[in-house]
Amino acid sequence: MSRKLRKLQEYKFTEVKKKGKELKSKLINEIRNALNDYEHIFLFNLINMRSNKVKELRNHWKKNSRFFFGKSRVMAVALGRTAEAESLENIHKIGKRIKPHCGLMFTNESKEKVIDWFKRYNMSEYPKAGFIPSSTLTLPAGDIPTLGASQEPYLRVKLGLPTLLKNGVIHLLSDYTLCKKDKPVSPEQAKLLKLLGHKIATFKINLKYVWSRDGSVECLYDKENASKLIRSQISDSNEQESDDEEAMELVITSDVDEEDDNEEDDDSDNDEEDENDDD
Repeated sequence: MSRKLRKLQEYKFTEVKKKGKELKSKLINEIRNALNDYEHIFLFNLINMRSNKVKELRNHWKKNSRFFFGKSRVMAVALGRTAEAESLENIHKIGKRIKPHCGLMFTNESKEKVIDWFKRYNMSEYPKAGFIPSSTLTLPAGDIPTLGASQEPYLRVKLGLPTLLKNGVIHLLSDYTLCKKDKPVSPEQAKLLKLLGHKIATFKINLKYVWSRDGSVECLYDKENASKLIRSQISDSNEQESDDEEAMELVITSDVDEEDDNEEDDDSDNDEEDENDDD
């Protein structure tokens, strides 16, 4: 046996212990501990999630508010999904409505101030793969002076643009459709839109419900924009989850693990049914 082969056989990999349950249990405990410290709890949708924007939000509201993000079923367990499981009056009406791409905002600010601020808050962002544009965007034939000559092979071979170099400048041979209305953006299109500086996506938070200390639950959801809300979600769930892990606290409990592993959350909300429950 050769010396090289012997070394390979003797090499041992370090075992890494998974901390899934520990992290999820931590989040549930933190949510439950925060219930008595805040006057209002807002349930909201994240549209075109960006981890850096979430960090900015936390910094802006850190004096008297706190944000929680994570698996929808984990946060639902923390609040309680039934009247029997809740720790505060009617808090289960928030818990049972938590869906994917949702978050919780605990705050001592007035409801009016929070609602008004988030109505005005939106930030332009580059789209990710799966984003659905509201309009068609076309790049006209001709020179592309904003990009360097060294990028021409990448544009032509990797991204599929009909280009060539003319006097050291990238030249587009014919009009090229960067994205089409109501059709999901491909990974190549997303890279191209970013290279060309087109921020056609919008990071936004849509408030859905608010629970108050007196036990009242108010619906803030705009049913007229329901379809737009759903269509604007990122379809690439794996990419979304990787962003979530960067910016958010994830936690778990054995209650969640005992659920059926095949159970899946529904991305769309049945708001009419929700409102009937409130009544």
